[in-house]
Amino acid sequence: MIMETFEDFVLEEVENGAAIIGLYPCTTGENQKKFDKWREKTGR
Repeated sequence: MIMETFEDFVLEEVENGAAIIGLYPCTTGENQKKFDKWREKTGR
C-alpha cells in the first residue's frame, strides 16, 4: 500500500535528521520528489 510505503520513507527521513513539518503530511514538492526518488532506489 502506498501510504505504508510513504510512512516507511518518512520514518527513514526523520531518523536521518529531517524535520517532520512539511514531510508528514507531505506539503512540499521537494519532499514528494525525494519520496519518488526513494521509491525508485528501494524498489517500493
